Amino acid sequence: MRYSSYIVKAVGWGRLALFMALLLGFQILYVGIALLLSMLLDLVATSVATADPALILRFLIFALAYSGVLGVLVVACGRYKASLVRRVMTSLRSQVAHGLIYTEGKTTSRPRGTAHGT
Repeated sequence: MRYSSYIVKAVGWGRLALFMALLLGFQILYVGIALLLSMLLDLVATSVATADPALILRFLIFALAYSGVLGVLVVACGRYKASLVRRVMTSLRSQVAHGLIYTEGKTTSRPRGTAHGT
């Protein structure tokens, strides 16, 4: 992470920690999909054995709620990531403009008669 100190300086530790927490929550919920599929297979086997479709219906309601939370977290991560990138780019742009404005009066050119690279 070569430029991580610049990102922390432009965004701040608090915002970066919040983004990491959102990303961690998203990854944990994403792994939970495998557990949901495993539960679904077990419930289908149990429902067929007991002839009780209410188990599957309750599971489907839970799965829909889980998918909704996962979808909201995906959107939140994406929007927050875009916000952080915008902040870093704005900071970079302002620093470059500041550097161009305040180094204009200083001597940065080569002496006359010299070529590039010599």
